[in-house]
Amino acid sequence: MPILGKHTLTLAQLADIHKDPFDRILLAQSISEGLTLLSADKKLIKYGAYVQEV
Repeated sequence: MPILGKHTLTLAQLADIHKDPFDRILLAQSISEGLTLLSADKKLIKYGAYVQEV
């Protein structure tokens, strides 16, 4: 998925829970597109409803 302006706006508003820039942009894209991110990453799971633990 290409990184769009709306993704970077969402990225700028994310809480600073996770430091990995790649994971943060994936999360921002998911939020912006109304999708749930599937992850086993314990730090990403702390973002709550936006991430589903697998």
